Amino acid sequence: MIRGALALVALVVAVAAPVATGHTSTVATDPAPGASLPAAPQRIVVTHGQPVGAAGRARVTVDGTDVAGPARLDPADARRLVIPLTAGPAGRYRARWQVTAADGHSLAGELTFTVRATPPGRVAARAGTRITAAIDRLLAGVRAVAGTGPAPS
Repeated sequence: MIRGALALVALVVAVAAPVATGHTSTVATDPAPGASLPAAPQRIVVTHGQPVGAAGRARVTVDGTDVAGPARLDPADARRLVIPLTAGPAGRYRARWQVTAADGHSLAGELTFTVRATPPGRVAARAGTRITAAIDRLLAGVRAVAGTGPAPS
């Protein structure tokens, strides 16, 4: 009986000890590793398994050019490191960060993702469609005021 109780206590200690003394790790990033995006994100969010004690250094580069603002912890969730980005071009993004975990240990991570270039013809076509629609609405309004056509919808 005592032997069984001791075995149970040993098992509980063995299972609980890594949880109590374990270091945090990265559990998610937004964008995801290897993502291919149509436009540059406004920020990178790194979520850790446990609250982080302090935001450290962060660097995000696109083809060698730094596009990151100062990293900070999310005030609503200390597990999340937020790295703001300036408007970046298409290309391969490489993010590196370092934080201090609540237990004082340093944790570093890295992420890469790609922002695709929009073909010039596609941008021009979208802009041309919007301009054409605006001109059509303007002309319909002029015709309605002049009494030479139906009122614009």
